[in-house]
Amino acid sequence: MPSLTTYVPGSIMKKSLILFDLDDTLLSNQMSTFLPAYLKALSKALIEYISPDRMVSTLLAATQTLVEKTTPLKTLEETFDQCFYPGIDIPKADLQPIIDQFYIEDFPKLRNLTQPRPEAIRMIETALEMGCDIAIATNPLFPKTATRQRLSWANLDHHRYPFVLVSTYESFHFCKPHPAYYAEILAQLGWQHSHVVMIGNEWEDDISPAETLGIPAYWLTDENQSGTRMRLSASSCGSLTNAVGWIQSRLADPGDPPSYQPIPAIMAVLRSTPAALETLLKRIDTHLWSEIPINNKYSISEAVQSLSHVDQETSLSLQNIPIKSAHPEAPLSANRQKTERNDYPFEENNTLSSFFESRLEILHQLEQLTFDQWREKTRHPIFGEDTLQKITEYIAATDRTVLQDIYLVLNSDILT
Repeated sequence: MPSLTTYVPGSIMKKSLILFDLDDTLLSNQMSTFLPAYLKALSKALIEYISPDRMVSTLLAATQTLVEKTTPLKTLEETFDQCFYPGIDIPKADLQPIIDQFYIEDFPKLRNLTQPRPEAIRMIETALEMGCDIAIATNPLFPKTATRQRLSWANLDHHRYPFVLVSTYESFHFCKPHPAYYAEILAQLGWQHSHVVMIGNEWEDDISPAETLGIPAYWLTDENQSGTRMRLSASSCGSLTNAVGWIQSRLADPGDPPSYQPIPAIMAVLRSTPAALETLLKRIDTHLWSEIPINNKYSISEAVQSLSHVDQETSLSLQNIPIKSAHPEAPLSANRQKTERNDYPFEENNTLSSFFESRLEILHQLEQLTFDQWREKTRHPIFGEDTLQKITEYIAATDRTVLQDIYLVLNSDILT
């Protein structure tokens, strides 16, 4: 058991974070060519077990489920497995050795469909020299090995470059184009960065959802194309070569950090918190949650309990607002609660399970609100009287503070 010491606030300096898309941003890789070749190769590897047509149709259907996923429960891998393997009537354990072999022997052969981008390598190295943290914000629809291989094809091997995060389907719960995907990146990194920017080539996947959170973005596109689609004044568009100058200008005059105040941003933060906790708390044994001190005031378990308490009080406040939903849906029934509770990770820990339950209830209630209802006033036992949008903004801010504390403790010398 590690020795327990007190975390000292401020022991980690806040830095700027740059999020980079991978395919057709850091690596020339046209998915319209790559994806059919990938599916053909995987179908060939599995042909003794399943017909290519059935394999491809089932895989694409399972992938679409990931794209549409909005619940923070279960990783993308777990969600994919529950759709794909029952769909082909073959247990995962029977196919996993063949799939593992595919990624060792066959997937590397797809490298000739891609090309590294020297200007991207220079941009990464320049950003690191400027003291920035870098996260690879690639759509987490591939397993870790496939993503790491594509990084190596870009001559950006993860062993050489100190990326603070690379999103893959084993550890993420949302994917592009959901703003919750970007919130989950920041949450897994403990909301510790003072300023964040995003660089990518796809408007719908990279630029629009990042700007929804208030993150300035650089859209890799034809320099002759108008940048009037950009919603934030700090955002821009142009070539990969010119992106370096944009990064330097953003660091020289970063402006205010994202406020996460618009309703879609608030909802993204609220969805990302249980997802990030599920990933972060896998690092330690559950019995340590009640023993590791945060700020010498409370434990990890107590921090999570505080989030659950805020949610429960908020749920009571929401009951004061008559629901006239823009999206009518049946109430969260006891059967639904029971089903979702059975899906909770860390079921043996009542603290986290209770928080997941309260957060799902809050998300469900908020999803029913019309635009006008967000602006209605209500009384919250903790935050007092204010509009519902302002109160949920306070909840999202509490989420970020608690996650920051937990992240800093998990990355301190307490666990070493």
